[in-house]
Amino acid sequence: MPKITTTHLHPNAWQKMSVKYATQIFSKSVSASIRTCIATGDLTSGTAEDTAEFVMQINDTFDILNSKSLYDKNPNSRPLSEANKNLFQTLKNTCNIFLEAKKLHKNKNIKSQPPCFTGIVWSINSILALYEIEKSDVLNKCDTEKPYFLLTNRLCQDPLENLFSIMRQKNGYNRNPTSRMFRSCYANICTFSLMKCSELCNCEEDNDVFLTVDVLSDVSNTEGTTIEHKEDEVLDELENSSSNSNSDWSPNTYVPEETTTLETCSIVYFAGYLVKKCLDFFNCNICLEQLIKNNDEMNDKNQLLILNKTYRGVIHGGLKTPTNEFVNICTMCLKYFEKNWESIKSKKGIVKTLMQSISLSDIIPSFDSHPCKEHYLYIIRLLFVTKIFHTCKQINEQSTIKSISSTTKPHSKLRILNNQ
Repeated sequence: MPKITTTHLHPNAWQKMSVKYATQIFSKSVSASIRTCIATGDLTSGTAEDTAEFVMQINDTFDILNSKSLYDKNPNSRPLSEANKNLFQTLKNTCNIFLEAKKLHKNKNIKSQPPCFTGIVWSINSILALYEIEKSDVLNKCDTEKPYFLLTNRLCQDPLENLFSIMRQKNGYNRNPTSRMFRSCYANICTFSLMKCSELCNCEEDNDVFLTVDVLSDVSNTEGTTIEHKEDEVLDELENSSSNSNSDWSPNTYVPEETTTLETCSIVYFAGYLVKKCLDFFNCNICLEQLIKNNDEMNDKNQLLILNKTYRGVIHGGLKTPTNEFVNICTMCLKYFEKNWESIKSKKGIVKTLMQSISLSDIIPSFDSHPCKEHYLYIIRLLFVTKIFHTCKQINEQSTIKSISSTTKPHSKLRILNNQ
């Protein structure tokens, strides 16, 4: 979980409030990590599985209430429609959870229901009611066979703020434009397709395709095309893109892992990240064949973290399943890094020193004559850079916690985290 830091788990009195920190706790990565720890035996709490299920439920609810694309790769990020009936059941389950959820006071043993729990129920019920009302109005007024859908992201405030930020840019940051100026700017923006928000704004991008002459020329009116048919096409594309042939070579030093631990699952996931970066940069077919597993061979217990982060058993576009041979290469490089880190951490050119001192010929067979020698050098260099970054980040966070705990006491406002 590279995004979960001490800032999320140990907030201090001087830290700014941020919705991002709260929502990242209720993410699919956190749920997948908890389930992986349960499977490997690193987490033995009796409520761990319930916690993972609750985090996953909140993550799915956030995705449903922030849908932007009609055919998103994530099934939960698709719009509310008859083709996505499972989304309605997820929202109803979330409502039932917060209707019965109670807050237990730590010392007084008193149960209460915070206003935010009731607010979540009201928000979900209002969106479901809005969908039913709009659906009936549209189907009654329009004689069409196409199913009605609702993109829930359009109910947020970000699209409106993005629109007015564009208007301010066009008017030379005029805080109070007249109706005539607004009308002329809106026509100008739509005509020249200048619907692009500033990268410095605090709102999330809409990720929408606006109607221009170029877009309209590519639009085809095909009868009989439904959302279900398009979903099947997207799933087929995902399956075809993630199915690759298995590796035919193996280094002589490879020894399969006998036990499954959280560390081995993390290394496999990290190896998949390195493979993805290599394929995105070089687009090499040889690396694709030698470094990626076939989906039919996803029976290795060390792939638990990757399996827990998939959608309905279909490997997501960014997830890659590395071969055992490549995982072994990454494991040996990480062990070499841990062995030499203390002696070189205060020197200059750490990555260059590691690349020059490690013997890649002993790790990768026929490395000097390998057709993808440059690609392997890129992967190993990226491995060392990423490892150095996270190691230094952990050291910095630990020193920050020690300095704060030794000089200050917990702020009184943070007592709410302990239900006090």
